[in-house]
Amino acid sequence: MKRTFGRRLGQAMGAATVAGFALTLSLPAEAQRGGGGEPAPLPREFFEDRLDRQGDTMVFCVNEDSMMADFERDLAQEIGNALLLNVEIFDVNPRRPTPPLDYRLPLIPEELFLVLVDDCNAMFGFALSSGYRDYIMFTRPYMETEYSVVVTSEQYDALTDIPRDERIGTRTMSNGDTALRTYMATLPEDRRWRRSVYFDNEILLERVSDGTIPAAIVWDPAIYYATDGDPEGAGFRLLPLPIDQSPTNIGLTMLAGDNFVRTTIDDAIELLTADGTVHDLMVRHNLAPAE
Repeated sequence: MKRTFGRRLGQAMGAATVAGFALTLSLPAEAQRGGGGEPAPLPREFFEDRLDRQGDTMVFCVNEDSMMADFERDLAQEIGNALLLNVEIFDVNPRRPTPPLDYRLPLIPEELFLVLVDDCNAMFGFALSSGYRDYIMFTRPYMETEYSVVVTSEQYDALTDIPRDERIGTRTMSNGDTALRTYMATLPEDRRWRRSVYFDNEILLERVSDGTIPAAIVWDPAIYYATDGDPEGAGFRLLPLPIDQSPTNIGLTMLAGDNFVRTTIDDAIELLTADGTVHDLMVRHNLAPAE
């Protein structure tokens, strides 16, 4: 199911309200706060009316360009089963390409707002971190993921085995890059590697494979997805980072104020995580190891 952004906005709320909200979202974050600049939450009646119209159906948005799209479609169905609800999937087709082997969503705030108002109750694929606008909120995570050191050489059994005059690859603005920089800050300057920063995980794996760099810090689901669930079969070895890292948690987002939907989805995610359904789906879609 595909629709253009905001095609049915007039059915959901007044065009003037949407235009004003979208205009506010385009301002810098500091300009949105104080003096009445903070976007007001949508009225409770908006969410109640949508639930009345949908009946026993919940609509989930999925970025069809994402490596996790098929997994998220299946997870949406499982959430519906757990809640005894029918499920509809709205495939979002972003105007800009999604970075390969990544979870980042290439939607600007205005586009995300229009999608959540017009097309679905909740959208998959958001890293649960600070820095988002206040007009959205998040569920509990359905994926809790980490990063690994990826090498091809048999002579390395730990990151510290790699000569200090080599470069270590990372994906820009990732938790993996943060973990590496944090670890290197604990080392004397003459014991630190140089970082080679790339824009996406696909390039990182290519550079390790072709020998440009001896190692890279890569998001675990990206490694398994790129290798059909078998990194060793593709010639990669995974080593642990030598420092505690903050997990990269992935959840759903919805409009702030849609508390009933968030609580309902949270309950389903908790159940599906506890009974192993989420992990089984991740394994089936080559996002995690079988063990």
